[in-house]
Order: sequence, then C-alpha cells, then structure tokens
Amino acid sequence: MKTTLHAVRAVVLLLCLGLLLGRAAVQGQARATAETTAAATQFLASLAPEQREKAVIKFEDANRFDW
Repeated sequence: MKTTLHAVRAVVLLLCLGLLLGRAAVQGQARATAETTAAATQFLASLAPEQREKAVIKFEDANRFDW
C-alpha cells in the first residue's frame, strides 16, 4: 500500500512540475516575442524612407527566404 501511495505522489509531483515548467516556457516565449516585436518596430521607425525600402521585404516576396 505504501509503495502505491509513493508512486501516486511521485506521479502527481512530476505532473505538477511539468505543468509549471511548461507554463514558464510559454510565458518566456511570449515575453521574447513582445520584446522582439518592439525592437523591430523601433528599428523600422528609426529608418529614413529610402533605408526602410531596402530593409523591408514583403511577406509574399519569395526573396524573403534568400537573405
């Protein structure tokens, strides 16, 4: 009986730990995405129109893969 209880506790502990780590990873990813988006927006805003034309590639453009 004690062995079964220990096994159940271990499984519950591992599940909780997995959920906490998963949540932390998702939050970290969301924060990194927001920071990257803000940095890109700030960079583009700092460019002159001629520079921006050279720096921006349309999403539909096949050349966006060739950089």
